Amino acid sequence: MEQKEIKLMIASCVSVIRDAAIDVCAPFTLDDADKQKIANAKQLIFADDVTDAGTRKNLESIFNVLNGNNGRKHYIPRPVIDEDINYPTDEETSCDYESLSNRINACIEGNELTDSGLNSFLENLENELTYIPGTTNDPDISLFDQAKMIACVVSCLPDEACSSSDDLFLLYSMDFSGIQDFIYTINSKGALKTLRARSFYLELLMENIIDELLSQLNLSRVNVIYSGGGHCYLLLPNTDQTVKIIEEYNNSVNEWLLDTYDISLYVGHGYTPCSCLSLRNIPNGSYVELFRNVSREISDRKANRYTAEQIIRFNSRIAEDYSRECKVCRRIDKLNSEGECSICSAIKEFSNSILHHGFYCVVNQTNAGLPLPGGLRVVSAGNDTDSIDKRTIVRTYRKRQIKDSGISSRGLWIGDYASSCNTLEEMAADSKDAGRIERIGVLRADVDNLGTAFASGFKAANGGNILKTAALSRQLSLFFKYHINSVLSNKNRNATICYSGGDDLFIVGEWYSVIELAMDISAAFERYTEGALTLSAGIGIYDSKYPISRIAYETAKMEDLSKHLEGKNAITLFEDNTYHWNEFEGEVLGEKFDVLATYFDRIDSRGMSFLYKLLELIRNQDDRINFARFVYIISRLEPGKDSPPDKKDSYRVFSNNMCTWIRSENDRKQLMTAIMLYVYLTRNKEDKTNGISE
Repeated sequence: MEQKEIKLMIASCVSVIRDAAIDVCAPFTLDDADKQKIANAKQLIFADDVTDAGTRKNLESIFNVLNGNNGRKHYIPRPVIDEDINYPTDEETSCDYESLSNRINACIEGNELTDSGLNSFLENLENELTYIPGTTNDPDISLFDQAKMIACVVSCLPDEACSSSDDLFLLYSMDFSGIQDFIYTINSKGALKTLRARSFYLELLMENIIDELLSQLNLSRVNVIYSGGGHCYLLLPNTDQTVKIIEEYNNSVNEWLLDTYDISLYVGHGYTPCSCLSLRNIPNGSYVELFRNVSREISDRKANRYTAEQIIRFNSRIAEDYSRECKVCRRIDKLNSEGECSICSAIKEFSNSILHHGFYCVVNQTNAGLPLPGGLRVVSAGNDTDSIDKRTIVRTYRKRQIKDSGISSRGLWIGDYASSCNTLEEMAADSKDAGRIERIGVLRADVDNLGTAFASGFKAANGGNILKTAALSRQLSLFFKYHINSVLSNKNRNATICYSGGDDLFIVGEWYSVIELAMDISAAFERYTEGALTLSAGIGIYDSKYPISRIAYETAKMEDLSKHLEGKNAITLFEDNTYHWNEFEGEVLGEKFDVLATYFDRIDSRGMSFLYKLLELIRNQDDRINFARFVYIISRLEPGKDSPPDKKDSYRVFSNNMCTWIRSENDRKQLMTAIMLYVYLTRNKEDKTNGISE
């Protein structure tokens, strides 16, 4: 970007901060035209007097008014330490505005008028202003979101006079297709590292595509409304030049994807003109219609991906030495001595840096690293960039957990929690060492009805608008890309995040740890969103050698079963055992499993064959004779008349419960799940499966 545009972005942010009666300095002098442009942007997006100095309270939670959560008064506190999750609270806290002003002034005074300087400025503002309330009638919009939105609008405004009804903007979106297959179509050897590396590579690929497009448009990250999960929304100026650049750039990206990955990856895009009024949902429903228009255009492009010329060129390519399949991704390509294509070989090398390195440079003039469109590559730079030729660096990304790096870079929140186990085999072995079956667990989870929440979740709060979308998107990104690390680390779960971002996640670990952390995540998400949003999940339990592609497919089916349960907010495991989270925790684990464990651990230690027999009879209750057989087997456990009273009491509780549960279809289902969990918890590798579903 030119210095003039960067100067205007910073000045517009500062202007909004000063409106909030926070004493910050003007970073430089603006001419009258620039001042008027900022004033116009405020009027267009807010349409009222934005100054309410002295009346601000704490930032209210955006979830207070989402999906019918009306009348709540929960606030978002600043975390006490960086690792804390800032759950909504009903307690107001004070802010030291003098110290805040000093920190922002230091940020302003130390800023350089460069692209990277603007990104650094925005990141510092986000750190400082995320938990400070804004200055409009929306108490759940942070001062950061307001400042960033005004800067975005300023970047889109033409020089001539305009009104709030003019279609000054383009709501633009990109969406990756083929992500799931790209990540999960691998073999099992070194799968854990490969999964992490492939998902992280796609994250960097998407972010770099966004940054390259913004660079060509002479815009900045202030124009990004949301990015994550292979999807993004940008607000751009509605000009012929913008449309021309968008079309040419997206075509070039898909040409590169076709040349590099055949037809496995594709980026669909769409855009629609919009005004400030429609961004504020005036008239009612117009804001939702913007997203519908964009979604339709993306769907149309995905249905007609390639031109006739591209298809002919693709089918006419002459293979050089593409006679073998890559042993990892199964693509036909040139292979190295280990049977890997160039991409998979580079990903394997890249995977070693994911956990321990913090900086990743996009460079030109190199064959190292992983490919990006436009002849660029992304390389790991360790924990500084000294090893990289500065003349080749286009931009630098870093894990945002790194503080005060002093290196010009853009921070990315990354869900990167990992236990000490480096392989799936080690995770399964840890389970065996704990006396459990030697298996791994895989969790796939996704937010329920998120599209509906964005489209119509704010109806009771006068409908959605661009500010609420930005605020909600950022809060969700924080949970899945940052707070998720705390959820797992607080109890030191034996698991590794392979992917977490957007609104979904994929986690692998020791199987029982995965079940426990799934409940942790569900509870944390419910608390974080005040129950306005829920998660549905599928958990598979597998041998560590089981193909990753099948694991991904099967857990996706289980997740889908959860989403088809009435009300969603559910978990599915053992292929088709689906429960709402509270039912699973309270009735499967807290009731059925607890009764089984109490009796068999303390009173009557029976072999696995006895539990298998019980399970068989429960499964076949359609045959009336099996009820009598079940009762008979339970009766044979009755202790003798000379047994201690506590043993007799324990049997009475156990038998009464079992004979009651067998009569109810729902209780029988819960009991079967509880028995399978108990068997898995008390059976080591040498035990036979004897028909228990895995």
